[in-house]
Amino acid sequence: MVPGLVYFAGLSQRRAHGTSLAATVLFASAGVAVYAYEGHVNLTYALIIIAGSATGVVAGTRLLQSAPTRGLQLGFSLLLGAAAGRFLGGIPVGRGAVDLTALRVAALVVLGVGVGILAGLLGIGGGILIVPGLVFFFEMSELLAKGTSLTVVLVTAAIGSCRNWKYRNVDARGALLTGCAGAASAFGGATLAGELDPRLSSVLIAVLMILIGARMLLGVVSSGRPTRKLQR
Repeated sequence: MVPGLVYFAGLSQRRAHGTSLAATVLFASAGVAVYAYEGHVNLTYALIIIAGSATGVVAGTRLLQSAPTRGLQLGFSLLLGAAAGRFLGGIPVGRGAVDLTALRVAALVVLGVGVGILAGLLGIGGGILIVPGLVFFFEMSELLAKGTSLTVVLVTAAIGSCRNWKYRNVDARGALLTGCAGAASAFGGATLAGELDPRLSSVLIAVLMILIGARMLLGVVSSGRPTRKLQR
């Protein structure tokens, strides 16, 4: 969404990140409504992750004002590539969720902090990290992981958007238009999620991760090229 807001809506990079996060609130709301209605949200896990993401997104929106993002984008794109490979290699059959221990609770909070920082800094919801984290490390079914992830994304994006509004990094009209369009898509996608073959769903998630990672890598490469001055 961020590249589209930059190239087609003419927003600055920082304002595009903030607008993207604000739009996320709208389409995440639609998705959560469907997943919650069908019983595919683990509220306990979601609240623990939110405890970390609420702190992380505040730090991320603050970093957005000054921090260079090339290093973070590079690391995130490589992480997406690794996660995509794991999804393509096959996912474990989830049994709902593992029992929570003190160590696992701490791991969920750390996951939330990382997701929050990425959400605030890059304008993404963070579900692209939460879903594989819950599936591979907490034995959660893919469907339940998606619903739980969207719940975290909704709250995290709302907190981050309030911060970005304070910093004047949100284009309200752009967020409303893209958010409403995304909400309709999210509602349909969440409704169809339970009907998809698990293997096909895994492949689609992997492809999405690869596309996002490749786009970020291209952005890192482009921003690192020296600008050539025209010679007369």
